[in-house]
Formats: sequence, structure tokens, C-alpha cells
Amino acid sequence: EEIESISHDRIVRDTLNLFACRQYVDGTLPVVAMPGQPCPLEKPGAARGTPKGYLPAEAAPVRLDTFTALWVVALDDYVRFTGDVDYARTVMPVARRAVDFFIRHEDKEDLWRADNYDGKMAVNWHTPDKSGGVDGYDNESIYRALMSLAALERRVASNEAAAHSLETRAARVKRALLERFWDPAAGAMLV
Repeated sequence: EEIESISHDRIVRDTLNLFACRQYVDGTLPVVAMPGQPCPLEKPGAARGTPKGYLPAEAAPVRLDTFTALWVVALDDYVRFTGDVDYARTVMPVARRAVDFFIRHEDKEDLWRADNYDGKMAVNWHTPDKSGGVDGYDNESIYRALMSLAALERRVASNEAAAHSLETRAARVKRALLERFWDPAAGAMLV
């Protein structure tokens, strides 16, 4: 099939789907996916990670947490712009497990704390940089993931109670972010 005949919507869906069936048991997504090895479009099933030898050796022992959060945001954007609730319905378990990973690792102030979890090292976008502790950028991404999953729960799963619970949690994260990272003198968030 020629490139010109592939819709932008399908490209975005298929890119999201590259990660759906490779979610780790902890809820995170792999740092890379192999474009020639897509996941089938049916329900991805239980989280089981990547097949042995799938990831380059340097990618296997690390997690890129912000990517997992932004995958949920991208799924919500995809549904909002395409209306493809059928696809989103199949990958809702992936989005829920992703957000649950961040919830399980909140600190006492409702903020995400990056660390080495489940035998994988947390890294930032510049992969040699180990990620650790609480920062504004990751937590803003997690706030967006909470709000995005709330929208998906409402729009795709018709689960108002879950949406409300996620929005309540997101409000706590936002409040904690502003208290801890807002610099009024700079008029900006600290990272």
C-alpha cells in the first residue's frame, strides 16, 4: 500500500499501538518500539513486557517514565481528534495500568517520585541522565495523564465515578506542584 493512501489518523493509532501489547507488568511502557513489529489491534491482554531480544541492549534495563505518562495523553488526544473510541476501548487497560504505576509511587505530598522501581533504572530524555526524586516536569506530565485518563474514562468507558476520582487526584497533584515548584519571582515553574 502506498504511503499517500495511509491516513494520518491511522499513523497515530498504529504508533500508539506499537507499545500497547508490550507494557511491562509494573505499568510502564518500553522506551522504544520496533516499527516492523506492530502489536495486533485487538485487546492487548495482560501486561507482559517485551519479547526477549526485542529491545536494544541499552534500552532493556531502563524506564522513561514521562513517556509512559505522555502515551496516555496522546491516546486521549487521538480519541478527541478522531472519535475512535473503539480503538481506545481496546487499550484502556494499558492506560489504566500506566496511570496506576504513578499513583503507586507518589510521595506523601501526592507527587510522583522517580526512582529505580521493579529492577529498571529511571532515566530522563537524555538517557545517560539518571532520573530520581520529585521534579516539576514529570509531575506536570503525570497531571496531564490523570486528566487524560479521566476524559477517557468518561468518553470511552462511560465511567463517571472513575473520571471524578482521577480528576480529584489530579487536583491534588496540581496543588502540590504549585506549592512546591511555582516560583512567583520568576513567574514560572521550577523543574
